[in-house]
Amino acid sequence: MPKVGMRMVKSAIAVFLCFVVFIIRGNNGIPFYSAIAAVLCMQPEVSDSMSKGKSRIISTLIGGCLGMVMLYFFQTYFTYQQDLLRYTIISIMIIPLLYIPVALHQPSSSYLSCVVFLSITVSHIGDQSAFIFGCNRILDTLIGIFLAIFVNAFHLPHKKHTELLIEMPFSMLLEANGKMNTYTKIHINQFLENGMNLLLTSSKTPDEALSSLMGLRGKLGMILMDGVVGFDLKNKDAYAIHTLEKEVWKSLYLSLRAENYLPFVYEVRDMLLYAHYEHFQNEVMKQMYMSKRKKDGIVYNAHQNLISEELDVSIVAMELYLCKEEMQQVHKILSQYQKQITWVQYPYDEQYVVLRIYPSEIAEKDIVSMLCKKRKLSDVYRISNDKTTSKEAIRELKHVFYKGK
Repeated sequence: MPKVGMRMVKSAIAVFLCFVVFIIRGNNGIPFYSAIAAVLCMQPEVSDSMSKGKSRIISTLIGGCLGMVMLYFFQTYFTYQQDLLRYTIISIMIIPLLYIPVALHQPSSSYLSCVVFLSITVSHIGDQSAFIFGCNRILDTLIGIFLAIFVNAFHLPHKKHTELLIEMPFSMLLEANGKMNTYTKIHINQFLENGMNLLLTSSKTPDEALSSLMGLRGKLGMILMDGVVGFDLKNKDAYAIHTLEKEVWKSLYLSLRAENYLPFVYEVRDMLLYAHYEHFQNEVMKQMYMSKRKKDGIVYNAHQNLISEELDVSIVAMELYLCKEEMQQVHKILSQYQKQITWVQYPYDEQYVVLRIYPSEIAEKDIVSMLCKKRKLSDVYRISNDKTTSKEAIRELKHVFYKGK
């Protein structure tokens, strides 16, 4: 059975407060509209409630104001025998009601502005106090919106360990499909909004990380490509990059090319990953190119000859796609540069591996220290990779952030 969540509880509280305000107002207005607005605006996050509330306010003001203008017009100049003409005018008014929110870049308000307008001009046209109803309709909706935002934003005071940098593997937050589920995103966003300093570590490239982080916002730091790049999600920039020395990567590239091994040569610039290459060594390399070439965050540049073209860039990594039988020969080549480089290999499938070459001096602790200094943090807490599910990882984050180490 699903649990009763805080959003459900907060919705009930917001609705109750709508009725309390109705009683305080001397039973003026219609609390139904306040309660509906409160339920619709109660979202998983405060920022989402504010966005929903903004849309509701715009739609209520547009529909309500136009509705009251039309009420005045009908009650002053029309008789009840002119129903067809009145309904014709109401129908025509739907066009500006749909157009105005779109012109204001709030298309989500179009539908509700029509609902508010029609509820005033059609459902209550014959009321003696129809004009008063229109005013109350606007006021009741605004009350519900503001109460929903207030309840959603309200938190009991408790200590938050904002002086801590919490470091954890990115993989702990991902599901089997390599993506972050909605539950995890909601909680991570709430932690970040409350001041958590979170640093995720991963072997992912910037383009791979960005695709997995869709929907997250706030001061989230990442260490990507096994420690080569430090990444700031909020500003979408790299704050630390370790690079291969120009003479080293060129010499290594020539040595690999002499044995018909052609890697991707990676450059990180403006948080884009640039992949330079001459041609595809094998079908696996081509498949990787075909699967990623249209993704955001990565740009592929083909070259006739990387060395003779005097490529003036800062290279952070080189990547080879090798069958297992080729590994021994490649390791012999790499061992000649073992003082200048380090390498990591990952399984691609049963036959092939991905071998990524980095500068030898990469160290996550350098980026961690830089981030602590940048944000004036006093300590680091590392969460290990022994949590089996993303929910357990979220519980651990919550415990550390609110209760400390």
